[in-house]
Amino acid sequence: MWWVRVSIIVAAFFVGSFGLWRGMREEHKQEEIINLALGLAGLGIIGWLLVGAWGILLGWILAMSWFVKRYEWSWWEWLDSVGESGMSVGLVLAGGWGSVKLAAVFAGGILVTWLVKTSYRRIRWYKSGRRGAVGLAAVVCFGLAQMMVAKSSGRVIYLGGWELAQWAGLWVMIAAVTTLYLRAGHRVTQDIGGIWRRK
Repeated sequence: MWWVRVSIIVAAFFVGSFGLWRGMREEHKQEEIINLALGLAGLGIIGWLLVGAWGILLGWILAMSWFVKRYEWSWWEWLDSVGESGMSVGLVLAGGWGSVKLAAVFAGGILVTWLVKTSYRRIRWYKSGRRGAVGLAAVVCFGLAQMMVAKSSGRVIYLGGWELAQWAGLWVMIAAVTTLYLRAGHRVTQDIGGIWRRK
């Protein structure tokens, strides 16, 4: 029934909004956080209606880009907060719509983002300590979710045995991991040179 879906979407909105507010209330005005939450919800729903799950991600990126520019926020700081909250939103939506596999992925994503958030500054590999690690970890989890559930999506455009949504998930994961590698302060030439010198 339509009212069940609406109720699930409303619940996801409040869960996501609370996550944003809890994470950013000490550094930003409450009005700005609410405005961002409404923008994410609006563009996310429009994107979902037009493209599906990937539309949600695109809508969120557009909303974040606009608000970051308007309020002169740090992109990476907000990516961390939105990414962490997005895992909770995904869990509510997937659980409400009865997708056990997808809900399990987002539950794992909540754990992963929490672990990254509480430890990335102490990890030697992430030597820069810069913001963005949590959000990028969330993007990796989102890409993994799309790879795992695309077979049951009903969209039957295949390339090499995989749906296009699965290929998109793979490339999003690769892009996020690559960005995380660079944000950590690593460079391929330096790392390869270091390995060569040790040998």
